[in-house]
This record gives sequence, structure tokens and C-alpha cells, in this order.
Amino acid sequence: MRKGIAVFVIAGTLIVPAAAQADKEIVAAAPDTFTTPNVTMDQGEPLTFRNTDAVKSHDVVAEDIADGKPIFRSALIAQGTSFVEGSQFLKTGTYKFFCSIHSNMQGTLNVTANGTPKPRPGATSGGDTPVGDTTPPAVTLNVGLLRASTLRAARKLTLRVGSDEAGAVRISIRSKGKTIARLTSTIGAGTTKRLTVKLGRSARAALIKGRKLEIAAIVTDASGNAGGSRTTAPLR
Repeated sequence: MRKGIAVFVIAGTLIVPAAAQADKEIVAAAPDTFTTPNVTMDQGEPLTFRNTDAVKSHDVVAEDIADGKPIFRSALIAQGTSFVEGSQFLKTGTYKFFCSIHSNMQGTLNVTANGTPKPRPGATSGGDTPVGDTTPPAVTLNVGLLRASTLRAARKLTLRVGSDEAGAVRISIRSKGKTIARLTSTIGAGTTKRLTVKLGRSARAALIKGRKLEIAAIVTDASGNAGGSRTTAPLR
């Protein structure tokens, strides 16, 4: 009888933590992949990154930028575990992340409405980072007419981004579901800014007439609120 009870308890301790841990850990493995590309956590919960790749180092970096830095990121590590710093401050929403070494490694972090986000250090009710500000910036995006041959020759794509709030700007360009180019910048309140995204070799190879580009502009204000504008533009 005692032996049966012991086996039940051990089995329980093995199963329960695995289920609880699944939504709070991002895992990387060979060859250059996130085995948990879609992760869900509650506000304020700790999030870790575990690298199981025995050969290469990886990290987790948020696409969203605030004050010129990713809103969350882990250390660049070989085999082992790292805390994802900044994840404890996230509010309900969906956040994209990637590996800074291997840009093809991409994933999504979903933060539920449960729990309470930790207050960011230095946040006050009347300072530059007001705790009560929960309104995301209103963002506009204008890419104009895109010609594949012109973009390949120029090796760059120029667009215009507007925002009613000052903040950090993140531009991402995707083709057939894969990010081919990124740009980070800043923008002032109530302004429209002309931004130029450089197109590397792999990006230019994706510029084929008839294909569509998915272009997104995300602006994150001083309180961490992110607003964006997205468009799908055909290549002519």
C-alpha cells in the first residue's frame, strides 16, 4: 500500500510542474529553432529562457522597443537558463520576439489579463513614465507604391510613420511570413517621420513582382504602451 502511494506522489510531482512550466518558459534547440514559438503567461509572472542547443548560443529579444532598448530580453547563453528581464513589467497583449544571432528564430509571447504587472523601476504617478498611462500611441504608416525592381536597385525602402505620442519606433518587413528587414528609431509627439529601411541580400531576393510585403510600424511610448499600424503592399 505504501509503495502504491509513493509512486502516485512521484508521478504527480513529475506531471504537474511540467504542465505549469510550459507557459512560462521559452526553449531553444538545434538546429536554430524555438521549440516553444507560442508562449502564454500571466501579467507579472516570471519568464525564463532555456537553451538546449549543445553547439550554439541563443537569446530572446523583444521586437518592441522602449527608450531605445527591447522591452524584454534574456542573456545570450550557451546551454543553460536565463531570466527574461522585462517580462515581469508586460501588460496584457501580444509581443513578438526573436534570437539576435539567428533572425529566422521567431516567436510570440501572449500575456493574459490575469495577474498584475510589476511596476517598472522609477515609475511614478507624475513623472516621465506615468503609472496611470495605459493609452497606446495612434500610429500612421504610408509606404506608397512599391516596385520590386526599384527596391532591389536602391537596396532600401523608404516610408513615413506618424504618431500622436513620442516614443521608440520599430519597423518590420515580412515576406511570406518571414521577417526580411527591421529598423528601430525614435519619433516625436504629433510628428511624421521619414524612415529608410536597408534591404540586405536575403531581403532583396524576396522582392519579386506580384509578391506582397507585410509592413508594420510599432511605436512604444514612455509608459510601455505600444500602438501600431500595419499594411500589406503588393510589389509591382
